[in-house]
Amino acid sequence: MAAQGDLTEDAELFAHLVESTLTNLAHAHPGFRATGWLPADAHTSSMPLTS
Repeated sequence: MAAQGDLTEDAELFAHLVESTLTNLAHAHPGFRATGWLPADAHTSSMPLTS
């Protein structure tokens, strides 16, 4: 079982990862809105890839 401090650190790292991922998506795809995104969208090609 993980110590409470480890869980807190993991939660902070996870939050940072999610925030940076959504920020990168927003910069790469100006029409991207996190509130309209569903996990299933990760497996579709609805957003064109940019170089």
